[in-house]
Amino acid sequence: MALNFIRYSTDKFQRIGLLKILVALLDPQRRSLPSQLLVRKLEQVLFEGTSDGLTKAEKLIQKADSPSWNFRITKPTLFEILNWGKLYGFIGSGNQITESGLLLRYIMGEEAISSISSRSFQVNPFKLTLEERLYFLYRHLEMDTPLYFLIEKLAGVKDPPIIGGVQGDRITCFALYDTYKLIADKQGFSGHSLLTLKGLRELIGKMVPELDLSSEIPIRGVPKPKPASALRSKPEQRNRKRTNTSDNEAVPRLEFLTDVCLLEKKQEEPSGGDTEKVRKAWRYWPTQVLAQFAQGMPGDFDPNFCQSGFASAATALLPGEESKRVDTQGEPVGVANRAYEAYLVVKRRFGHTSVESVAVVAMIQSLARAEILEVIDVYKFFLDIKQEGLFQDTVRFAAGNDLNNMFLDIGPTFMDEVQSYYG
Repeated sequence: MALNFIRYSTDKFQRIGLLKILVALLDPQRRSLPSQLLVRKLEQVLFEGTSDGLTKAEKLIQKADSPSWNFRITKPTLFEILNWGKLYGFIGSGNQITESGLLLRYIMGEEAISSISSRSFQVNPFKLTLEERLYFLYRHLEMDTPLYFLIEKLAGVKDPPIIGGVQGDRITCFALYDTYKLIADKQGFSGHSLLTLKGLRELIGKMVPELDLSSEIPIRGVPKPKPASALRSKPEQRNRKRTNTSDNEAVPRLEFLTDVCLLEKKQEEPSGGDTEKVRKAWRYWPTQVLAQFAQGMPGDFDPNFCQSGFASAATALLPGEESKRVDTQGEPVGVANRAYEAYLVVKRRFGHTSVESVAVVAMIQSLARAEILEVIDVYKFFLDIKQEGLFQDTVRFAAGNDLNNMFLDIGPTFMDEVQSYYG
């Protein structure tokens, strides 16, 4: 898990169901698609066929009983969904689907994919399954170290546990600053680390004056002269302090956590109120799921958390079921069975399959059964097979020994051989 951060630079990235729709419209054979064609497909799916003032997407969001109804995408800004997919690593250059994007398709399932591509929406893309929420959370934590610190800080909000707009901006800024300090304190710098530090410093330097945090965060931005605007502002708006940069980084993260049920929006008064107003408000409450997930995170940041601790922490998302850890030492056959089930899901039609993809899907499938199996457990299982030279006629490896560089091909007699070998 490299130290990274996502620079959103816009508050339009809300409702991660949009990413499901994007991935469903991509070519699963990894062929390139013109951006204009993808945008046109997105317009057909999200906007066509409505006449009552609501877009098709807004109707689906409300029908799915989504915890947040905010939706900032318009027809002229549909291209932003492509940019969002690139930030999450779901699409690459030429709008080709990536391995991570394919994993999302596998987790969604063929029925959901067909429902989107046919525009029947028998499966509502904005109603996230447990497996989808787990994968989105795993992927976001992999790509965005500040989310790790943001979850920790949100879990500590007390009396009252309400996160408003500016408060959410401030907490996000501190999470970005924690990431900056973590990278700056590392011994030795790679080119990637230097670029990440530079980007973080520039971003935090813009957020600090917006949020009046100069006494708490010792990072200053480089002042740039603003060009004179041709538009006249109202007198009461001329000296108004704006938080555009801060909102652009905080809102997508807070709305993301709302979609995966770590935050919620609710009535402040027990007497009730306007549901639409509540779900479109920029006010958030930490859920018990967030508190339990944060308790499962290590006290000190662990760069390998996603691979070695995510599944344990993510039991917080399970619906009241008591989970049990898979005995990776005493039950290698059980690990093999779960890994092979995942392999059959993600197996490539040609060539070798990524061990990391197998491990991630095995972890998520196990959690859906209330079982704890970490990504690292599956990786070590296959690494042991490779290093000990086991099942050489059935399991063929390619590339290196690192998790993200190991590929394999498994024959149909694999489980029989495993059963025979381990008894």
